[in-house]
Amino acid sequence: MNGDFVKKQLLMEGCGSNLLIFESGLQLSREYWLKDFIDLGYNLFLAQPWPVTWEQPYIEKYLQIHFNPWTQEEKNKLIQFISENNICGIICLNEGSVPFASDIIEMVGFPCTPKGTLRSLFEGWREIARRNGLKYIFGGSRIPGLINFEYTPEVYLQKVKDKSLFDPVLSKYMSCNLKVGILFPNYFNDPESRNFGVEVYDVID
Repeated sequence: MNGDFVKKQLLMEGCGSNLLIFESGLQLSREYWLKDFIDLGYNLFLAQPWPVTWEQPYIEKYLQIHFNPWTQEEKNKLIQFISENNICGIICLNEGSVPFASDIIEMVGFPCTPKGTLRSLFEGWREIARRNGLKYIFGGSRIPGLINFEYTPEVYLQKVKDKSLFDPVLSKYMSCNLKVGILFPNYFNDPESRNFGVEVYDVID
């Protein structure tokens, strides 16, 4: 099914051309998504905790939101942004932001993928790795809960691994049976994570 067909179907079903990108993520792995949406005729709006950088040429408007804490005030601010800009759908490009986006999708009544989609995604990756004889899958995670604590990143990571603390993103990866690896300084410009990222991976049996 090609993109033009999907676009026509969405328009026929009453969906307009304004989409909200819920966290853009790393330019290297996400920019082509924004380019594709633009090529299909969509107008892109962006909501994320950190400032706009590489995304600027692709978006119409930007709203800074905060997940820690994920308050009703933040949710209301985002819902107002959606309403004012006639946004018809939300696209999550970072798996870890799915729980937050799901709250908004439910509140505004947008259609959404079923629960368990993140776990199914990783199971799909594992199966692809098995079929191709690969031994590992790797990824990277934000640790946005770090902003709420005075711990060093190393101490915070250990507490999340021990499940004595819940991180809004990393803990979701852990719930999908991904293992936690090393810390990455300067992962990308992410004040909530103090610019740290964490390796997540699994060994394919």
